[in-house]
Amino acid sequence: MPKLQLESLTYEDLIRRVDDNLYVAKNFGAPDISEKPKMGKWNDPKNVDTIKVKRAWNIAYREAERRAMKLFRDNVEEVFITKDNPKAEKLWSLAWEYGHSNGLLSVVKYYDDLVELVRQKREIKKEEKQHD
Repeated sequence: MPKLQLESLTYEDLIRRVDDNLYVAKNFGAPDISEKPKMGKWNDPKNVDTIKVKRAWNIAYREAERRAMKLFRDNVEEVFITKDNPKAEKLWSLAWEYGHSNGLLSVVKYYDDLVELVRQKREIKKEEKQHD
């Protein structure tokens, strides 16, 4: 299981985690793709047990994928300090919508581009002081 929290996650740490494929379902207990049951005809009575096994496999895989994406989103919000921002949900939706088809790195890049639109003045000033 991957390490869930660093002392202080930086932008570079986030990019490294994406590059190292940390946020993939197999790192969160997803069943191996080679274990996914093969199906014959969907209406064949012999497939009843196979259908149950396939459903269980899909549920386990989706749960692992959900945990991976939750950690990814939490890490992105930690890096960009948007966790408690009232518009964080909209920001995430836009970054995901524009970027996910090109991979998680693209989501991070869109989030980075869009984050200034939702930041409040005090957050921007706080970040400027941190960089000085």
